[in-house]
Amino acid sequence: MPITVTPAFRVSSRTVLDQWVEAFGFELVLIIGEGDEVGHAELRLGDGWVMAGTAKRNEFDTAPGATGSYWVLDDVAAVDAMHARALAAGATSINEPYEPPYGGRECSLRD
Repeated sequence: MPITVTPAFRVSSRTVLDQWVEAFGFELVLIIGEGDEVGHAELRLGDGWVMAGTAKRNEFDTAPGATGSYWVLDDVAAVDAMHARALAAGATSINEPYEPPYGGRECSLRD
């Protein structure tokens, strides 16, 4: 089963993304949000991708500078199996596997 893992960064502001574009040559492919708030951003550098966003201010959030990863699996049923394996290995479930309104299946875990 092919798996794609994309790093996800928590940034302090939209300005940080503009700095990445200018300093490192990232291409800002998608940004959702207004002003300095970034709900979701996708940036490309060569063949690589990263995602980023500003703080969400909820119980699942991480501080600016924190990182995570976004895993894309070809089989939505594999999400449940991966979630179970992560729990067995000692991870903490933040969101049990569920089906979001935009499709697919996802969950959130913390180490």
